[in-house]
Amino acid sequence: MTETPTLVVEWVYREHRARMLAALVRALGDFELAEDALRDTSALALDRWADAVPDDPVA
Repeated sequence: MTETPTLVVEWVYREHRARMLAALVRALGDFELAEDALRDTSALALDRWADAVPDDPVA
């Protein structure tokens, strides 16, 4: 992908939020905690992907 990390994170979040949130709710057993985890990992991705976006950002 040649897009900026911000655009990639926004796309992944927009397109896959429901699936990621459902998986986190199942794993954590708490909806609010799952939302917090998803938000935190999105922010972490922005930071970690500053130099290079992974080939498969959804994974």
